[in-house]
Parts: sequence; C-alpha cells; structure tokens
Amino acid sequence: MPAYKDGKTWMARFYYTDFTGARRQKKKRGFATMREAKDYERDFKAQTSRSIGMTFGKLVDVYLSDSEGRVRASTIENKRAIIETWILPYFKRRALDEITPIDVREWQNKLMSYRTKGGNLLKPTYLRSIHAQLSAIFNYAVKFYQLPQNPCKVTGGMGENHADSMKIWTESDFKKFIALVDRPDYHLAFDLLFYDGLRCGELLALLQSDLNDNNELSITKSYKRTGRQDSIGPTKTRNSIRKVPTPPWLADEYREYCRRLYGLQADTRIFPWTAHALKKQADYYADKAGLPRIRLHDFRHSSASYLIDMGASVALVAERLGDTMQMIMRTYAHLYPIRQIDIIEQMQRSGAEK
Repeated sequence: MPAYKDGKTWMARFYYTDFTGARRQKKKRGFATMREAKDYERDFKAQTSRSIGMTFGKLVDVYLSDSEGRVRASTIENKRAIIETWILPYFKRRALDEITPIDVREWQNKLMSYRTKGGNLLKPTYLRSIHAQLSAIFNYAVKFYQLPQNPCKVTGGMGENHADSMKIWTESDFKKFIALVDRPDYHLAFDLLFYDGLRCGELLALLQSDLNDNNELSITKSYKRTGRQDSIGPTKTRNSIRKVPTPPWLADEYREYCRRLYGLQADTRIFPWTAHALKKQADYYADKAGLPRIRLHDFRHSSASYLIDMGASVALVAERLGDTMQMIMRTYAHLYPIRQIDIIEQMQRSGAEK
C-alpha cells in the first residue's frame, strides 16, 4: 500500500477492481501526510469492494451520501449534527470491523456521564436519539457491507423513549391564557395550535391561501430555520398532509387577520417568525396568566387531550393531528382510561337491567 511524495504533499496512486470486474488506476493528490494518503487508499478499496475493513468515518460519508435524496434535508442536517458531535470523535479512525460491543458500551458510559457547560447531563431522550443514530449506521453496514452484527444490539440502548411527562393545558387553562394575548397575530397563532393541533413548523409555514372556502386548513408543508436560513419543506410524514376542518369563528379570525396584512403576497408566510420568537411570547403570556410554561409542542398535546375529553375517537384524533392511530395510542393512551371506565359502567347498567 505505497504512497508517493508529490512536492510538499503526498499522493495516493494504486490499482483497484471496479464493480464490472475491470482493473483501473486511481490517483489522488494533496494529502498532508503519508498516513492520510494510505488511509485514503484503504478506504477507497474497502468501499469499492464493500469491505468492512474501511474506517468508521468513511462509512459515515457513504451512509450520509446514500441518505441524501431519500430523507428530508432537515433530517440529514440533524443526522450530521449528532454524528459529528457525539459519534465521530470516538469512532472516526477505527476500522469498522474492529469496533466491538465493549467499545460501544464505553462510549455509552462516557455520554451518560457527560455534562454540558451548564453542568447538566444530556437528556435521556437525546441520549436515545444519539444511540439510535449510531445503531442506524451499523445496521447500514450489516445490510450493505456484510458486517456480521450490529454491536449496538448487543449492548442495548441508552436513554429513554419519551420525556418524563407531557404538559397539558385544559381548555379552561387555555382560555385564561388566550384572554391575555392582546396581539392579533399571536392570538391567531395560539388559537390554531390549540384548536387545530398544528405542529409549530406547520403553523409557521401557513399562507393566506391555505384556508379554503369550506373552512378547511390545508397542511402540506413545514417551516424550519437552520442557522440563519429559513426554509419551507415537506411535512413531517405523509400522514401529516391533511385538511383540518376549522371552527367558523377561527376561520373568520384567520381571514380577518390576513385581510389586515398590508401587501401580503401569495407566497408570503402569514407568521414571519421563528419558533424561538413564538416560544418567548408563549412563556410571557403563560407567566402573566399564572399558568405553568409549556413547550410549543405541548399545545398540540393539549389539543389532543381536548379532543379526547370531548369523546373523539382515536381515528378522528389521528386524522385531525396528522398522525397514525398507532402513534396516537402510544402517545395518548393514558388519556383514554376514563372513557373505558365509562363503557364498563354502561355495560354494568345494561347487565343489571336484564
């Protein structure tokens, strides 16, 4: 596996066999050290032959490249951020076939004891996301590079699937909150989050034309801000694409608000903020109302709770929120037991009448 001096830098020059069986020469210049040139040759040959002898860092490059076009750009950005921050510093230069369950276990222990600059441990849900990403990379290697096993499956996961508990406002809480919101733009935004159960990104992507003449809100896109760049992309899932029937009073509020926006263009977002700006307003009015602060996503949980309390079926809640029935049951099953008790009591009364 030779490397050649090329002026002040190093060059990798070698032969390999491509996927057709043809023998070809590969040449690449500009490496700072001989080791980098040799590493490049090893990784290139391993990738070409689908060998597990490549470095983990090279596998990540292949994995991310293959993922592009298959998942949303924002998902790729999230993957890359997690990988570069929490995974590559530990495994980048390791040969893929040399990473053992013990290595993964030691990595887990380091992350579970890691403390941020503020002295806080990483959240259990975030730890689980990091571990899931590492496991996904190894699964890719098992599927496409014949890695014998995913070491993450041997060690088991870390973290937790759900946060400690979701915070929910009742309709009474929300009415106390919304009565203090004196700006029409924020008033409409919070009404839509609570009564229509929108995700924050869906709300911030809304256009004037998204409300039709039948008082249905068309949800087809989502807003995201990365760095200083705003972008509009697809909704979270296919199920998220939906039409949400909106109460007439809320539809009227929507139209009146849009009517007052001077120079509103067809492609202009009616809520020109970031999620961070909206959250600050939510906290301000929550404090003013004497209510516990909740996340913007908890308005969606509160909407689901509101629907369930009115007796809405799982199917109806799923359709309105743009989720699957399975997801609704996993997330909100604890809100349904009272309804089950009601059913049992009705059955008991029926039996007693026989």
